[in-house]
Amino acid sequence: MGNVIDLSTRFARKEEPAQVKIERAIEDVIANWQRCAAKNQLNDFIIQSIPSWAEPDIHYLSDVTALGFLETRLGIDVQIQSPAFVEGQIGWVVSFRVGDYLVATPPMPFEAYARSFAVVLCLILRRRLVTES
Repeated sequence: MGNVIDLSTRFARKEEPAQVKIERAIEDVIANWQRCAAKNQLNDFIIQSIPSWAEPDIHYLSDVTALGFLETRLGIDVQIQSPAFVEGQIGWVVSFRVGDYLVATPPMPFEAYARSFAVVLCLILRRRLVTES
């Protein structure tokens, strides 16, 4: 009889550190954000990224009250930094925690944009850090 070669170890995925997963998720969301912005479909992108129980008729890019409700319901605690209060900051930045990591959005022109980006990014990170680890 011949020898059996186990190829599963050869093709096994190497575990990426969480920081690399976070960086890739941010890059993915930025790429999708820019693609949808170019097509004027940002709100559709947000609606497709959030849970199905969320209201699909809301324009999340302009309704910070709806975003606040969404953040609360999803258990996302955010810190919002206004460009007026941070010296040298160009736009709105939203920070949130995922596990042991503090994640911040890139600077955005409007508060609702930064908060929407944060919600989408947080949901993606929760999935990737839990399901891929």
